[in-house]
Amino acid sequence: MPIAKLASGVEIAYSDSGVSIDAEQYDTIIICHGVAFNKESFTPLFPYASKHNLRILAYNQRGYKGTTPLTPSQKEMKPDDCIAQSQLFVRDLIGFVDFVVNTLSVPNKPIVLGWSKGTTLLLGLAGPGFLPEDEQKQALSKISSLILFEPPGSAFGLPVTKDYADAMSTISTSDPDAVSSSFGNWIAGFYEPGESAYYANSLSILSPKFINIANEPDMVRHGFYWKLTSTPEAQWQLTKSALLNDRVKIGVCRSGHTAGYLVAAYNAAAEIGAPTKVIDDKGNHFAFAHDPENWLDQIIAFSKEL
Repeated sequence: MPIAKLASGVEIAYSDSGVSIDAEQYDTIIICHGVAFNKESFTPLFPYASKHNLRILAYNQRGYKGTTPLTPSQKEMKPDDCIAQSQLFVRDLIGFVDFVVNTLSVPNKPIVLGWSKGTTLLLGLAGPGFLPEDEQKQALSKISSLILFEPPGSAFGLPVTKDYADAMSTISTSDPDAVSSSFGNWIAGFYEPGESAYYANSLSILSPKFINIANEPDMVRHGFYWKLTSTPEAQWQLTKSALLNDRVKIGVCRSGHTAGYLVAAYNAAAEIGAPTKVIDDKGNHFAFAHDPENWLDQIIAFSKEL
């Protein structure tokens, strides 16, 4: 497992699709995972990278396998610490981009794609005021575009939808196994457009091999703490400014059969005129695992439209 050693001292485990030994020019995409599913979620894409002359790099955030562990205080984030610790995660992303550009010496500015709650890091990177302006400007200068694949409603300051409430409101938050199981089954479901049902056994749709290497259920509770602002209203203002920024190209995309909480965020982006696209009318939140070739085809096409 390759490790990126950042200037901050943080060590980042990452997966690398590699590139043809004689390729001097190629594009690169860096992928930020979401809650409880790590970098291995995206290895099904690797066999199709060469089709697009592409190098795919997916990294594990703090606390996930192979990357610098969370400290005890980071594991049990207090409300007052959430924003400051989210800044650490955004700075880890910046540090990994620096590693990719300067140490791996990729020939072109990378695309950065966030999936699910991982999109929060991209919004923190692009949103005004979350980082000092000079730091933000320098970081964005090394990136060609940002793609948010299925951000959750919380990243837009939206109230929870019925599908999410049904999945999470009837369990005891003191039972970590119940929390992780309900979250996983909710997020992995296939939903008809406009449907609010919650499917209790959706994780079974994913292969046992995928679950074994990609799922880290103990990280579900920590993922709930990620926060960029102190109120939903402030979060919406930051997100809106990030999506309409003039420093880096940015877009939001989703599959056609994903959960309502994710559709709500997509719709909010579309309503303000941000670049949006339904890239797969058959897929769900794990479209990159169910049909990796088509998902990658559509993501690359969307990146060229930005």
